[in-house]
Amino acid sequence: MSRDYAASTIRTVQLERDSSGSLGLSIAGGLASPLGDAPIIVANLHPGAPAARSGKLRVGDQILSIAGQRTDSLSHTD
Repeated sequence: MSRDYAASTIRTVQLERDSSGSLGLSIAGGLASPLGDAPIIVANLHPGAPAARSGKLRVGDQILSIAGQRTDSLSHTD
């Protein structure tokens, strides 16, 4: 689940990994991250990869949960 702050909407996005096991995105944030305790956000979308092809995520979107687990208590490495 992600939040688009520009549009102030919450939406559910389901992605499937590509043949190499990648979703094709990079994240930033999390507890004890180099940014401090910050929300987990989409930092980069890799062109042609599942996340970019979906058209549902944008750089800067906050990731609220992954597979039903809330991200507000996760570190960057979790």
